[in-house]
Amino acid sequence: MKKNYLWTAVKAALIIPAASLSMSSAFAQEGTADDNIEVIEVRGLISSLKRSFSDKKEALIVSDGIAAEDIGKFPDQNVAESLQRITGVSIDRSGGEGQLISVRGFGPQFNLVTVDGRQMASERAGREFSFDTLASELIAGADVYKTSNAANQDGGIGSYINLKTAKPFDMDGFTAVGSVKGTYDSLSEETDPAFSGLVSNTFNDGTLGVLLSLSVQERQAQINQADTRGYYRVDRIATNDFDAAAGTGKEAFNVWVPRNLDLTSNSEDRTRTSGTLVVQYAPRDDITLTFDGLYSKFEVESQVNNYANWFTPGNFRDFEVDAATETVNYWSHNAFNDPTGGGAGATDFVQQGLDRNVEIKGFGFNADWQLSEQFNVNIDISNSSAEDLSGDQSRVFTVMGYANGYTYDFTGGGALPSFSSDGISGPFTESDASKLRAHYVERGGDEREDEITEMRADFTYTPNSETFTQLKFGLYTQDRTKSAKVFQSPSLPNCFYCGYDLDAPDELAELITPNGWFDGIPGSFFGYNVNDYLAFLESDAAITAQSINRGEDPATNIAAFASLNGYTPVELGTSFEIDEEILSAYADFVFQGDLGDMPWTVNVGFRYSETTTTASGNQATLLDIQQNPLDGTILDQIYLEDATGQRLSVPISISNTYTNLLPSLNVKFEVEEDMLLRFGYSETLTRPTMASMRPVTNIGSTRPDLLLASGGNPNLTPFLSTNWDVSYEWYYDDASAVSIGLFSKEVEGFITQAPSPEEFSLASGSYEFSVTRPRNGETAQVDGLELAWTHTLESGFGFQMNATVVNSASDGTTLEGLGDSQNVIGFYEKDAFQARIAFNNREAFLQTIANGDTGQPENVGTYGQWDVSASYDINENFTVIFEGINVTDEYVEKYGVIPTHFTEQVRSGSRYAVGVRGSF
Repeated sequence: MKKNYLWTAVKAALIIPAASLSMSSAFAQEGTADDNIEVIEVRGLISSLKRSFSDKKEALIVSDGIAAEDIGKFPDQNVAESLQRITGVSIDRSGGEGQLISVRGFGPQFNLVTVDGRQMASERAGREFSFDTLASELIAGADVYKTSNAANQDGGIGSYINLKTAKPFDMDGFTAVGSVKGTYDSLSEETDPAFSGLVSNTFNDGTLGVLLSLSVQERQAQINQADTRGYYRVDRIATNDFDAAAGTGKEAFNVWVPRNLDLTSNSEDRTRTSGTLVVQYAPRDDITLTFDGLYSKFEVESQVNNYANWFTPGNFRDFEVDAATETVNYWSHNAFNDPTGGGAGATDFVQQGLDRNVEIKGFGFNADWQLSEQFNVNIDISNSSAEDLSGDQSRVFTVMGYANGYTYDFTGGGALPSFSSDGISGPFTESDASKLRAHYVERGGDEREDEITEMRADFTYTPNSETFTQLKFGLYTQDRTKSAKVFQSPSLPNCFYCGYDLDAPDELAELITPNGWFDGIPGSFFGYNVNDYLAFLESDAAITAQSINRGEDPATNIAAFASLNGYTPVELGTSFEIDEEILSAYADFVFQGDLGDMPWTVNVGFRYSETTTTASGNQATLLDIQQNPLDGTILDQIYLEDATGQRLSVPISISNTYTNLLPSLNVKFEVEEDMLLRFGYSETLTRPTMASMRPVTNIGSTRPDLLLASGGNPNLTPFLSTNWDVSYEWYYDDASAVSIGLFSKEVEGFITQAPSPEEFSLASGSYEFSVTRPRNGETAQVDGLELAWTHTLESGFGFQMNATVVNSASDGTTLEGLGDSQNVIGFYEKDAFQARIAFNNREAFLQTIANGDTGQPENVGTYGQWDVSASYDINENFTVIFEGINVTDEYVEKYGVIPTHFTEQVRSGSRYAVGVRGSF
């Protein structure tokens, strides 16, 4: 009797908060002849919600999903943009498009992404998946699993995300869908085409099916960016006229100063080509064979025009310090008549090429065999590969500039400082090409390859038992090889022209005036053709002139440039290859029963995984460190070299093996017919970022009192998380629901970059170096709350609202990526018309603990974006579509230790698309 009273009280506690919603939904329930008859629409927003809620309700674990509104029609142009509408999911954008996903505060590397249950290779150096490489038209649905069970592949502490593609047996006979649209970009002011098409048919009495899909998208984008590269502390600054005895000028101590002010306009040409081919064959009613292939190519040609100003905290005419933040927020530098004048700041005109050329291929075979009413076998074999085909010269960084004076003013309290050049001789504008000088140049690139081969065998047994309802067990293997080669031009040509000594030809420069530029900052600046500039720098005439400036022999430098083939990149010692083998076995049980009048389901299981990694690379051999004869503060590094003086690298390979047993428990109570209470416990893992496991160590500064080095760590072990979840779900209508969830994750083995002493045995003795490399050791806890409410009216109006609140604590470093988020979506769907307006908000979060330029933290400010879409069915076959992305032209802002320490602002503009969609 006590149990019955207890569970009655629990049910009442869950039902009472929902009563207030019953009144608002009552009219949606009225007029229904039979509540047990479900009428499901063929397509549309509401139909998508119904399918998603049906899947969520039946799932054994806590999950959320998005179903395509129709064949080939995902809710957003980008899969990541759709997933961010789910509670707990937030995204990072590239060029205004969703690229990487974080779930419950855990960044991209902590979320395992699969396509049809298969892990896809990625061109990135880590484990994260780039969602912008896949067209949304290829995706039929997406599920985000926030708790774990033994049957799901391990690897995601944050979540396991599965993208589903369309199959011919999912459709009824012949189906053809296509769309054509044009997208306008507000910053580039260009309109670009996009096409997608899908054809599917079944033959031979439905036993053979073939599906082919293709999507081609082009976009000319412009991204405007302003950044300071962070703030750093300066011990003392003073104006030039400072004289303590005379009482003139100013001085200040221990103040913050921005590193520089870079203003960038990035013009990108993006082309995404994706397609799938699926063949299904059912030789018997109990066997289905599926052969499928996926292809995607994403090309980005990027031309970056950068107006960069390097600050030197000296030669100040005047400055002001904000006492509250101890920050210099105004100063003016001295101007110089000589553009090579030392001690001034520097104005640089930087041209960069940052091309990206990614190709992804995936092939698979699946056999599903229903051996009997009680036993099913599913065999799956797949291979996927990803390559960054950009090449060893895909990245170029070239600088023209001059020493300069200017005025920087951030006292107005706006989002950005105002900035102006003082001039070199009299009034100056950025259209005066006569002052340009040659400066730093660097050329390089990356070549990355990733290949994954998977094999799995899943067995499902359904016993004739009312309590023990299912046993699922199986084996899984994965072989993965990821390699990265890094190329860079040699140091001799890179800085041969440093110092602004050599006059650059005026005819190389051209004036650039970007659209949507920043207020309070010069709107025009110089650009130039990179290849023409490099040709000038590699010419004998330029080398001769600069050699004279440097007091060096021209013939020697001309010969050195020729031997190095100018700025042609060479492979660096940071290249690596990681081979990883995973063997897993699992058993997953499902039990069902009743507790009083309350049905329950228990899912319990165990997954065992053995992981073996082999990290390979080439290590330069440090033989000794010796006192520099001319400078007592420097120790020269002596390396193993060949006869020409080039460093010799020695192949190095280090292996590591670890095993993990991962239990999981999921309990679901059906408190009422449409009310669920869930409890979850699991242990999960995320394997180390593959780039962190490179075996190479690079020697840094070597001084008598400080020996520095950095590198990877092939002996890293995985992040391990113990997870607790409890959630309540009320499905008070087919397309209406309320849910609340609490979660807690305790993570061990958190990997951080930390210096630690290491002994190096060299020819002259043993030396202790301070080596910075990734290391396991930190622990952290993340707790969170998820709230969601979707309500649909008979009138066709409806809304979705959700919010995620996260909090963390750690025994060391603050966790990156944690931030609250909210979504509000209003929609209308009636007859032939459909419309949606969506607002996504991600609150401020720490992006990186130490940014590369100043070593200070960098935070991303609160960012909210409005998107709209609408469609109208002209007839049964054709629909007119409209989409607006970031319609209020919001931009991303970043800041340092203090919110007023602006570090970056990124503007990608708005996009609008109009098109026609046909289905047959």
